[in-house]
Amino acid sequence: MKGDSVPGVLVKVAISAGFVAFLLARIDISRLSGIFRACPAQRVVPLLAAMVIFIPLFLAVRWFVLLRGQSKGDIPPFPFVLQLTMAGLFFNTVLPTGAGGDVVRIYYATRGRERKLGTGSSVLVDRMIGSLTVLAMAGVATCLPGVARRDVAAVTGSLFALIVVAAVLLSRRDFARAFFRSFRRFLSPAFGQRLMLLYDALAGYFVRKGVLLCAVGVSFLLDLLSILCQYGLAVALSGAHAPAPGWFFAAIPLIWLSNLVPSIGGTGVREFSYVFFFKSAMGKDAAFALSLLVDLTIFGQALLGAAVFVLMRHSRQAK
Repeated sequence: MKGDSVPGVLVKVAISAGFVAFLLARIDISRLSGIFRACPAQRVVPLLAAMVIFIPLFLAVRWFVLLRGQSKGDIPPFPFVLQLTMAGLFFNTVLPTGAGGDVVRIYYATRGRERKLGTGSSVLVDRMIGSLTVLAMAGVATCLPGVARRDVAAVTGSLFALIVVAAVLLSRRDFARAFFRSFRRFLSPAFGQRLMLLYDALAGYFVRKGVLLCAVGVSFLLDLLSILCQYGLAVALSGAHAPAPGWFFAAIPLIWLSNLVPSIGGTGVREFSYVFFFKSAMGKDAAFALSLLVDLTIFGQALLGAAVFVLMRHSRQAK
């Protein structure tokens, strides 16, 4: 770790610790054991297992669709893409930056391949599509009766518009070339050339409409699976007091986006977000319990990812 990154890590640790301390001061920890004991295991365990197993699978399929659309030749096979997806989930959890898993995916996906830029840029497009679909679902949910809230609609609408604008700009090479020409005098020729190459690689995904629509479809299925599983967990925890399904579709995307707040793997911020959005319906203790179950799936994915990464490294070294 570089010395200049230490203060940033300390800030993230402080933010996570602050949110955790804030929650623990307001949550009745003694009630959690009763809440968990009242949960029907026959309903909770399958939901947790589905999130641990199928979410990484859908993530890998979405990324693989993008890779296949960019090139029919020099692309990693799907089992390797799944391995990298699992490893990425592990590093996203244990590293102090939420982008650590993306760095790992880019490094191993491009290693020893000719089309490094095209393959590496797929990770950025994958992230963009994930954000686009989850915000679209949130935007639709905020229009449903009993769910509509101007503040949530304003946030999701603004973020969705920004991503759409970025996607449109990436699909128009003429705009990018005009934009870069305006700033050419401020850039070195080599750096400007690298920027244009990166843009062309990114734009290649957006001009292939069929590939893009397929990836968006997979992303919607992924979001639907995750949100419905979490709604099922909420029903198991609080029964009739669980929030309405529509509110889950509006709130869960914002909870995911809360991970952008500097922290250690989203710890503290994520749990606070669950309590903030769901306490009015199911109570703050049950909402906190829901966040812990979601944490359990995240750590389960991380453990599987760690095992996959170790096996992957061992198999590559053995060759």
